[in-house]
Amino acid sequence: MADMEMQDEYGAERQRHKDVKQSFPSSLVESGSSSNVVKEYPPPYAGMGKEMVLHYSNTPAFNRARKVLLMIFWGSWIVLIGAVVVLTVAHPRCKLKPNIEWWQKASVYQVYPRSFKDSDGDGVGDINGIREKLDYLRELSIDAIWLSPFYESPMRDFGYDVINYTSVDPLFGNMSDLDSLIDEMHKEVDGRDLKLIIDFIPNHTSNESIWFQQSVDRVEPYTEYYIWEDCGNATHLQDPNNWQSALGTPAWTYHSTRQQCYFHQYQDSMPDLNYRNNLVKEEIDAVLRFWLDKNVDGIRIDAISKLYEDYNLRDEPAGDESADPNDYYGGYLNHTYTKNLPEIMDMINRWRGILDEYSTNTDSGPARPRVMVAEASGSPTQLKMYYGRTKDGGANFPFNFGLTRINESCDGLCIAGLVDTWMDAKPEEAPANWVLGNHDKSRITSRVGEEKLDALTMLLLTLPGVSTTYYGDEIGMLNINISDRPSQDPVGWSDKSLSRDPERSPMQWYDNSSSCYGFTSDCQAAWLPPHPDAEETNVQVERDDPLSHLSVYKNLSRLRREETFSYGDWTTLKVSANLYSYLRSFNGLTSYLVVVNMGDTALVDEDFSEAVSKTSATVAAITGKSSYIPGAKADLMKVSLQPGDGVVFSWPYIAQ
Repeated sequence: MADMEMQDEYGAERQRHKDVKQSFPSSLVESGSSSNVVKEYPPPYAGMGKEMVLHYSNTPAFNRARKVLLMIFWGSWIVLIGAVVVLTVAHPRCKLKPNIEWWQKASVYQVYPRSFKDSDGDGVGDINGIREKLDYLRELSIDAIWLSPFYESPMRDFGYDVINYTSVDPLFGNMSDLDSLIDEMHKEVDGRDLKLIIDFIPNHTSNESIWFQQSVDRVEPYTEYYIWEDCGNATHLQDPNNWQSALGTPAWTYHSTRQQCYFHQYQDSMPDLNYRNNLVKEEIDAVLRFWLDKNVDGIRIDAISKLYEDYNLRDEPAGDESADPNDYYGGYLNHTYTKNLPEIMDMINRWRGILDEYSTNTDSGPARPRVMVAEASGSPTQLKMYYGRTKDGGANFPFNFGLTRINESCDGLCIAGLVDTWMDAKPEEAPANWVLGNHDKSRITSRVGEEKLDALTMLLLTLPGVSTTYYGDEIGMLNINISDRPSQDPVGWSDKSLSRDPERSPMQWYDNSSSCYGFTSDCQAAWLPPHPDAEETNVQVERDDPLSHLSVYKNLSRLRREETFSYGDWTTLKVSANLYSYLRSFNGLTSYLVVVNMGDTALVDEDFSEAVSKTSATVAAITGKSSYIPGAKADLMKVSLQPGDGVVFSWPYIAQ
């Protein structure tokens, strides 16, 4: 049966071929002799074989068609490539988001441990008290804590006079307490952890340090750990030169045991180390490595501008002869030979190398980028020398204290000048940084008044770069009055006007005076009294008030975490006596217009529409007493603010 089916199929196929051949005209069938055969083909059709295809593809018509199609193909490619080149050159290119480390956009919060929270009832804040308040600090949306000195010390300068760089003073707890604090800070809560920056004090030690005691007795290797110079004898002293301490007193003190004078840029209880001695450098290197091994995230180098002095001990040049000769900062002398010497950068680069080594070392876990902050004094141009780029040494940034000079008379023009001076002086690629107050400066609220505090907070948290907040400034704490009590600060013992007690009073947590407003269990034992307004100005009360200083701070701190504030451009817009404004923007992201009234008169119907090419925007944040409503639409052609008010407007990016 199968054979019969195959024969039928074969026969049918032969018949089809025969029919096709017979359908061709006779002139197209193979003809001629075997020696001269001419093959003639039918017109092209869909089912033709390879030989037929090759025949027809070589005809003039097909050649012309191929050339036309090839010209169209290559011409299209040329036009397309040209269009891409033109669009790439002519059209604005999108700016890529830069890769930045945590410290380049950080919100830093300074904790002065004596005054933050007392956990054991002795009247002095401590490390465990800080650990108790970590949830509050996370509530503020900060990134890092700068922790003022906690080292073992006789407290002649409240910890800046160090006896032992690698121990914790019992007043604040012990090393185990500090280890626990670091561990708790580094635990991720709500998707983020807190970084710890510690005070690093390389310029000097306490005169009770074993290093100094051995140097006094000329015990090796400590003999030249400090700067000693002959200066006569106890009955006939003559200072080696005219150098002054920061207190306005002579910078040389005679030591009867060694029968020489030692140099000190600060109190006579704080002798300067000798960085022309390599052993001193190695000792301080070891101290730095000790704390990095403890997993701290960075250091704030204290008094770095005074690390080196002139090798030849030359007299300081005369300055303003009419100035007070006992005022170090008054200009009577130009401190050319005791400040900002170029050798300082050698040590900064050396320490930066150690920090960078720890930043990339992953042997003990994920790399944690470490930061070096320099506390130096001088003009913005002088401070520029302390900046360094990632691969070029230097500090990550020096503290900018320009805004700490703001007082109640500093208006919009004044603030614009302070901001512009710093932005113009710093290297273009370096992060800016802003500080309103610290443990050595009068409280910002006492300097400008409550009315303008929120506006300055708005500037602090929306200007580009790093912000640093002194504890308590977020709730508007004021200086305390110490006129009726002795100074606790040793610097103020002989002259109370020099005391820094007023800005160091205890943190105001609650409205319950029996617990010293939450600072300690025994208010009589508190090392300083709380401010009398603590019952109204405290965390507990302000947390529940949407218009309080604390609420303004928290709202702005959360807004600051938006990407535009992390790495967006900054452009000054309108400036006048009662107006300071700027734009924060980045291609592809939400834009923000910041407007504050730092004057004494109202800002009425100010038109920003032309400056930002927008007529309306959404209110993103306000100061406490502003008439604007967060989330509402606002007319940018008529912006009105009362003195001390501020507002942040926003609008989404719209592709052009």
